[in-house]
Amino acid sequence: MGSWGKSSFVALITVLIAAPAHADELDFAGRWQQVYSSDGYCKSCTIGLVQNGSVLTVMASDDWSAILQTDNPGHASFATGVGRRRQDSDPIEIGLFLKGNDLHMMMVVKGGDGPAKTIKAIYRKPSEDSPTNRI
Repeated sequence: MGSWGKSSFVALITVLIAAPAHADELDFAGRWQQVYSSDGYCKSCTIGLVQNGSVLTVMASDDWSAILQTDNPGHASFATGVGRRRQDSDPIEIGLFLKGNDLHMMMVVKGGDGPAKTIKAIYRKPSEDSPTNRI
């Protein structure tokens, strides 16, 4: 079941399913600006998401990427999968879900022999006049 075990995976799925999602109002695809992170807020951090059927590709401005599987090939409400940081060989477990206008992320990073670290972040799509939307 991966590096973080069955109980952690079940807990992540429980959180994802329990969150009310409004996938018909918003979808994963596009550029998202970080508005919160438990690992320290990053004003310039963005993620770009491309959905092709039930596969979601994530590229982050802070050097990580992931391939996720969505719950629905159309308007998905959540996605889970595995990614990597470029400078790191250890996989990272990723879960995303939509809640209102926000994209919530939970990332579990396993570093060598140490304990796994969970990072929670929230992203929003930038407005049309936002400087990050012009990049």
